[in-house]
Amino acid sequence: VTSFIHDALSSNASIEGVRMYYSSFPMASFSLFMAITGGDDWWNLVRPLLEISEVYAVLFVLYISLMVLGVMNIITGIFVE
Repeated sequence: VTSFIHDALSSNASIEGVRMYYSSFPMASFSLFMAITGGDDWWNLVRPLLEISEVYAVLFVLYISLMVLGVMNIITGIFVE
């Protein structure tokens, strides 16, 4: 994603979403955190990735699936028990 940002033209309108959510490692981590906790809609976060490559979108969906269905259920089970 970083190489896409550096190679893109500054006038490219599609680059703004990528810069907003994935401009640095801390911002990308925060965006992923927002995705699993309801801080932002998944579509808003995956749309910029689709413009770069569909592989990134598939990885994003796998991350969401793993975190929401797997880790969050384990944490809920620990608190319920």
